[in-house]
Amino acid sequence: MGAMLPFIKTFLDRMSTSAPGANPVVAIVGDFSRSLPGSDHAPGLSTTVISRNAKTGTTGAVDANVRLPASTPATAGFWAYLAAVTKSGSAAFGANPHTALVK
Repeated sequence: MGAMLPFIKTFLDRMSTSAPGANPVVAIVGDFSRSLPGSDHAPGLSTTVISRNAKTGTTGAVDANVRLPASTPATAGFWAYLAAVTKSGSAAFGANPHTALVK
């Protein structure tokens, strides 16, 4: 990840100067987790969203078995959040379940 940060910063800087009204959005997604102490592979999804409309925060934490709570929104919830961050005005994926993370 550290090796990617300079490239992401360059992209965001260039977008900000070449298109001042633009809202570049970067979503970095990982779909792998490890449970400890056994270091078993576990399904998991984490995403970092960088945008002028995204607030820093989290939508929840995993339990001791590296599982998300059953109440965690499904894939459509993620896309609804991204639609809200882009300010697209579309609700094609339903309501944004992560309203606290949008400016």
